[in-house]
Amino acid sequence: MIPRRPPSIRKPSQSISIAAILALCIFGILNFELEPTSYYARRFLSLDDLDTNGEPAWITTNLIDLHQKPNPSEETPLFWHIPKSGGTTAKRLYMCMGLTQTIRIGIEPRYGYAHTEKLVVFNPYPKSTSGWKTANVDTTLPMGIIFSMEMGFALDHLYDAQHKARSMALFRHPIDRLVSKFYYLQIADWERSYRPEWSKMTLLNWAKSNNPEDNFMVRKIVGKQWNEKVTQHDLYVAKKVLKDHVVVGLMNESEESFRRFNLAIGIDESERKNQECMKEFFEPDDGAEVAKNSNQHRKVFPDTAEWNVLAAKNTLDMDLYEYVERLFEEQKEIIDSYAHASHEAEEIIIAPQE
Repeated sequence: MIPRRPPSIRKPSQSISIAAILALCIFGILNFELEPTSYYARRFLSLDDLDTNGEPAWITTNLIDLHQKPNPSEETPLFWHIPKSGGTTAKRLYMCMGLTQTIRIGIEPRYGYAHTEKLVVFNPYPKSTSGWKTANVDTTLPMGIIFSMEMGFALDHLYDAQHKARSMALFRHPIDRLVSKFYYLQIADWERSYRPEWSKMTLLNWAKSNNPEDNFMVRKIVGKQWNEKVTQHDLYVAKKVLKDHVVVGLMNESEESFRRFNLAIGIDESERKNQECMKEFFEPDDGAEVAKNSNQHRKVFPDTAEWNVLAAKNTLDMDLYEYVERLFEEQKEIIDSYAHASHEAEEIIIAPQE
């Protein structure tokens, strides 16, 4: 267990809430392995300890129930970035709104804060009209999380029983996501996971190889490693987690999805700046910004060889996505009720990862 400081009361002026966009895991802050000799011990999400509702015990400890009205001063927003599912849009939208992001640029030596022991929030581009900021914390990498713990940032501002996570995620059809990943990583030499060798493969050969992910979404929600088998029980747990604790969005319903996310984290869309940002990203054509940010490639259709091979390797994710589509319809009334809650938006820190 990671050692924690004694619980403390957050003063509104000092509070920083965090919308963490993570690809490592939906709860990547809690789900990484350190060297055995490290001061911080292993801390994994475990399915061994289930509560009376059939959920992992860490769920009720760390995540807010979906029916609970938002209270940003007491919550820590968590945005799960599923790779190739609109995470770049989320980053740019909230950048437009002038919010703060904990990304790699914040620890670049040129700014002089990389080795500072105290948390520093600063504007890397003073001439930017949006006014967005970053911090000298990079929570996109496990070592960055460890460093943030050492400076007290993670322990004070990440997820615990006193400041549970308000969870959100944007979903894309598993086959479309995998096909996009195949073509994107062939050319994305700026990404840590750049794969130029894939350009020499056909999509079908790639789908048949060991490269494609195996039920990525279910695996990440339940916290299983790549060498562990995911099961129907894991699918059940993943569905329950999403149903009870996660505001789900759909990439093909991006504007409506971000409207719900904004309600959940206290973003006031009536403010002029926020209105302009939403208009820039989603008008006149719904999802225009998502399309603009995408890597153009051919589409794969059902009942083709490529589709069938990928679907066979991701049966649990296919099932989960169908469930998410139903949840998206069912959650509308719940999320709309958030608009009646009295709360104010706080500064949001986003930790994106490709």
